Amino acid sequence: MTPILVRLLTATLLALPTAALAQNSSVYTALDLDACAGTLRVVDEATGETAWSGVCAGHDGIAVLVADGDDRYDLDFGLDNDRFETAPFFNEPHSVIEWRLSGAGEAFAVIHRFWSSGFTPRFSMFGVSKVGRPGAPGCLVALFDGSLPDANARAVALADAMVDRLDCAQLPAPLMLE
Repeated sequence: MTPILVRLLTATLLALPTAALAQNSSVYTALDLDACAGTLRVVDEATGETAWSGVCAGHDGIAVLVADGDDRYDLDFGLDNDRFETAPFFNEPHSVIEWRLSGAGEAFAVIHRFWSSGFTPRFSMFGVSKVGRPGAPGCLVALFDGSLPDANARAVALADAMVDRLDCAQLPAPLMLE
């Protein structure tokens, strides 16, 4: 990421009114892929490669759309955004999803973790996603190292500061933050 973009993000986070951010809150839901309504399809007859996609229950009736391809998972919230956005390594989603709610109780962002799959030692990345709405699908906004001691606090600050202001159609790929 360019130093200018990092400075811009930092300035945005610091410029927000504290009172507005203090009204936001979190709720947590489980993500149990075995309990999701899903389908498995063959994507390559020659190799037998398959892909799985499913719809899981999220907060307050919001769908969690999960797609597995090439041992990587894409998570969309509310609506499918027709893009496969994931961490840049073989991964699986964490079993807990953090939903960021506005002061009015509406979910606007999700914080989730991608765990590495097939690597030793195991590592993770945090993802911050925008919840999709009719006419405005959400997206994976940012990814960053899950081993940072304040990774969740960074995710919350980013979600609260930026996610509801972003137009996912204008974001070509998730931001990779340090």
